[in-house]
Amino acid sequence: MAIVDEAAKTLGLIISGGKKATKAAKKAASPLKGVKPGAELDLGGMKIPPPRQGPLAVDSTLGLPEDMQMPVFFNGKDVADFEPEDWGNFGRQYGVENLGPLSTEQWRKNLKTVKTASGREVTIPGGDEPFTYYDLLHLKSQGINPNDLPPELHRSVHNRMVSAMGRGLLSDERITNQLLFGLISPNQPLTPNELALQRAMVKGPQDLKAWNEMVPYDYSGTAPDIKDRQAMSRDISSRLGLHAAERGGLGASGSANYTDLAEMTQKMRDRPDFYRFDPADNTMSGMSDSEKWATFVTRVMNETRGLKAKTGSLGTVWQDPENAAISAIDRHMATLFRNDMFPDAQTQADWEQNLIGKYNMERPDAKVSTIDELQAAPGGRGMFVDAALAYVNNLPSAKTRVKKTGEFNERIPEAIRETNWISGEPTDMEMIQGPYVRALEANQARASQDGQGLFSSQWMLWDRIRNRLEPHEVLFPGLEKLPRMNMDQMRRVRQEHSDAGYMAAEGGVKPIQNPSRAAYFSLPFGLGLLGMTPEEQNATKPGPRKGKKPGA
Repeated sequence: MAIVDEAAKTLGLIISGGKKATKAAKKAASPLKGVKPGAELDLGGMKIPPPRQGPLAVDSTLGLPEDMQMPVFFNGKDVADFEPEDWGNFGRQYGVENLGPLSTEQWRKNLKTVKTASGREVTIPGGDEPFTYYDLLHLKSQGINPNDLPPELHRSVHNRMVSAMGRGLLSDERITNQLLFGLISPNQPLTPNELALQRAMVKGPQDLKAWNEMVPYDYSGTAPDIKDRQAMSRDISSRLGLHAAERGGLGASGSANYTDLAEMTQKMRDRPDFYRFDPADNTMSGMSDSEKWATFVTRVMNETRGLKAKTGSLGTVWQDPENAAISAIDRHMATLFRNDMFPDAQTQADWEQNLIGKYNMERPDAKVSTIDELQAAPGGRGMFVDAALAYVNNLPSAKTRVKKTGEFNERIPEAIRETNWISGEPTDMEMIQGPYVRALEANQARASQDGQGLFSSQWMLWDRIRNRLEPHEVLFPGLEKLPRMNMDQMRRVRQEHSDAGYMAAEGGVKPIQNPSRAAYFSLPFGLGLLGMTPEEQNATKPGPRKGKKPGA
């Protein structure tokens, strides 16, 4: 049952009137003015217990039809209209203590004004502690080009962003969401990837169960063929609201197969330990940090359909973003470290000449003779980046065991042989070796100069290449505890990001008027926010609509 907004304003809770608020609830709204704190409410004959103290429970809304989703409000305000202190109070309702400040006035007093190289004035939250979620929104909303900041200031701001992302309890839900982020990422710019994660985010056991049941099979059995899984994937992405914008979705599904996400959550259900990085794992004894992370990601990507070295790295580094000694090698990094990914100068020269020859063959009227000329020529930059990315991500693969003897292939590292797989030992494996490792080593050398971890350093370099600060705020610790904004709110958020230029993969962006308009996190359906237990919440939910499967 939906509760009208007047009740939300009176109670100071995160409740909003849905499109189908009942007549009884509407009629009962006006007498709420005199309700005493802690008193039971009677809305049209429905008894609602008083709010309980402490963090509130969030119910599952994953994949619900749009007319069963409700917007998130707090003290009668839409998320887009939150003041800084609203974020602080909102977070405390859900046990997220560092979502925002306690006082808007004090927060504004602490802002430090900085004049950029281009003459702009921007403001940075004062102090040296990790940023809050609202701080990240504030930074992002200003459209700051990090290349415009003094290098030391950018490094300080960046390090505080990274520290913010590594705080809090590393729950199974949080790790699941990090892996979902990696699985959604192929061929997708960062912001659409983040919007997609908001819709897919796991908030608790009910959401994990909902993901497990998004497909009509279990990973322990036989999966349907790719054609059937692609059809299922399209259905899942539409249920999440990620279909094309012109059809009312967010246009953020990317090229991922969403059945891979469901299979991964099933494995998280059975073996969450497998997906948790453990530097004390005795099978990795004696390894360097880089070797441990490479081994961990090798295990994860060979167990999880849809993950490769790049996406597997992106989905795992958030467990320890300050210290993770591995990272995704994407089109930005493949370009930046192009001179480092080859084993020797001759191999690089041969690769470049082959690419130049291919370009000239395809465009006979525009001959180029050097790799720099190629990158400056029409279409040459894209060809170069695609070829560099293909080269660095072309990982060696091998049969796991020798067919004749049944012994392990000597190319399989010892630590990988000792893996306790979830779904059984793979017959073939890819390994993080060759150009990928050389690019990582070049990145590590740069990171060490700046006193940073490998992933942290790469993130900072990404932002300089993209010409904007990208806080990755959708992965902020604790967002998995918050209610999920509904599709109307998310369409507005998407438009805000599109108007500012964030939907593009890189390039300068324009400011967003109010930082809160850039916020997106994943109102629960049901009455959990009024203090009901999960059992009581389930008792109030309507059954499936006629002609619809549950969750369809």
